[in-house]
Amino acid sequence: GWYWIIGNQTEKPNQKKYPMYLQIDANGKPILMVQEDEWNDFVFEENYTRPSFEEQENYLKKHKHLRGIASEKEILENGLDITGTMKGLTLNVEEMRLDMIELNKMIQEQKKIITDLSGQVEDQQREIEKMKNTK
Repeated sequence: GWYWIIGNQTEKPNQKKYPMYLQIDANGKPILMVQEDEWNDFVFEENYTRPSFEEQENYLKKHKHLRGIASEKEILENGLDITGTMKGLTLNVEEMRLDMIELNKMIQEQKKIITDLSGQVEDQQREIEKMKNTK
């Protein structure tokens, strides 16, 4: 048995023997629980360096699957490691969220630059019109 079913929310089975268990909540809803020693919160640490966009692209081109997620071949040969897949998905989602925040900052910066340059162009166009009218 690789899983254990429990109804008591404070009870936890032996992690080595049952790395995954089904817990029944107070409303009778089953919740699949995975016991892990660590998770991916390290991506939010100041000293964590995410792969660059180029590194991500190169990895995808070379391996044809996301980093931290098993390939189709591995899954077909060995089965789907649910815990490993959840960790890989979480890692990818968290890194992508941080990438989106970074990209949004860049977009906001570029919008400000565009607004400033547009204002300069308008000022120059007014100056040109003044010069034309003074001739």
